[in-house]
Amino acid sequence: DAGDKATYAIVVENTGSGLNGAFDVQVKDALPTGYTAADVSNIRVADGTGAVVAATNVGGGAGLFDLGIELTDPGATAIPTGALDPYDVSSGRNIAVITYDLTLKASLPASSVLTNTSSLLRYAGLEGGTNHVLAPLTDPASVTAASPTLAKTRVGTELTNVNNTAAQAVVGEVITYQLTLTVPEGVTGAVSIVDTLDGGLAYVGPVIATNSNGAQVTLTGLTAPVVTNNGQTLTFSLGDITDANSDNNTPETITLAYPVVVLNVAGNVANTQLNNSARMTWTGGSPVTVS
Repeated sequence: DAGDKATYAIVVENTGSGLNGAFDVQVKDALPTGYTAADVSNIRVADGTGAVVAATNVGGGAGLFDLGIELTDPGATAIPTGALDPYDVSSGRNIAVITYDLTLKASLPASSVLTNTSSLLRYAGLEGGTNHVLAPLTDPASVTAASPTLAKTRVGTELTNVNNTAAQAVVGEVITYQLTLTVPEGVTGAVSIVDTLDGGLAYVGPVIATNSNGAQVTLTGLTAPVVTNNGQTLTFSLGDITDANSDNNTPETITLAYPVVVLNVAGNVANTQLNNSARMTWTGGSPVTVS
């Protein structure tokens, strides 16, 4: 989620058996939309042994995320090979690994997918030789932003005694339910929760809303629920929720506690099970249903 560092790795392997290996190896990387080199740290180019591999920017560009980089020839071995040795099952010298960290933006949308695409632009059989890449060889990699979660609990019932436990209710008794929404760091857009009560229950209100970290979590649309279907359908519109806290050890939650009453209707007889089901939606995510 927002503020985290996602580590990407680009692996270039010379699988050829030419005696002098691969020269003029050029690689570039396209960052996810909205990100620039300013969001990147800890770029490192190494071979399969872990040894650092020198590289230069291609064509006077700004580097890996612009026109790309070229691995410096010759390689580390004594013979005049390219930056990547011929294929070897165990040496690791035929492999280059480019790693970097991408810091995810504070405005990261929940459930969004960040995709970058690396490209092999060039390699040759000798220094300054013919480029064997007819068209860039590309491969994408992605990271998915965290999604909100929803939990529902029965907080309690109005009457509790030896004949009527907290898990039981009689006609006219009030039951308190609670929805707990845990939000990821970043922005969760257009959050809506629809709670559907069984026919033997009806909302009486009011809702008590609690924000676990009001200094860091802001909502654009938390209002009283829209009540329809004779009190059996509650629609909570929370709008956009922004969690600016970057401490992964402290989850932020929004809780909605609300009372419902057991109705005096024909279906409410002894041992009847009464339930409710809440469904949460938000921009870019798959709906979540809890019962």
